[in-house]
Amino acid sequence: MKSLLSVIALAGLVASVSANFCFVCSTRDDTACLNPEGTLLMRDCVGENNNTCFTRIVNREVERGCLATLTVADMSSCNTDTVCELCHDVSNQGRCNGAIFPEHRLQCHQCSGTTNDTCGQEITSPARLCRFFDVQDQCFVRVVGDRVERGCLSESDACRTEQQNCHLCDGHGCNFRHYDDAAMSIMVSVKTLAMALLAAVAYGSFRQ
Repeated sequence: MKSLLSVIALAGLVASVSANFCFVCSTRDDTACLNPEGTLLMRDCVGENNNTCFTRIVNREVERGCLATLTVADMSSCNTDTVCELCHDVSNQGRCNGAIFPEHRLQCHQCSGTTNDTCGQEITSPARLCRFFDVQDQCFVRVVGDRVERGCLSESDACRTEQQNCHLCDGHGCNFRHYDDAAMSIMVSVKTLAMALLAAVAYGSFRQ
């Protein structure tokens, strides 16, 4: 009986030493991978470097996993703060690759509704991480008729292709203003541009 207990204890010790966890996920399949919590997305890593995890950007999506699953070429290129980074799960807690990546990626207010509901008012709730990573990403407020939409430019086909109804801004949560304020900013920008064009035309005529 004593020997059996010893075998069980030894097996448990080996399991605890060999178990090295990383978050293994991609935002292509689960947006929770943007900022993973708990243990649902954790997996035990096997093979060499099994206590090393990675986080990287692939086609604007976040991907997390075990270093051993990467190719040699991918391993060698995993050394930049905004493309790919490695971490060592020294304490076997499996959380070393769970941080927001890149650290300062954009956060915007994201909602849709009418001008009379919450999305049309000034937003006081926290901004949310943009799904896609784009170094030139911006936040937007789009107003069409009585419909209001807020979000990340990288996720909006409408604002990327047709900006006349979209107010763009830079910085975390910058698209918080009441929809009237956003619309007014658009009108002021258009008016300023028109005045600048008229002034340029007038100056050109004067030079002639």
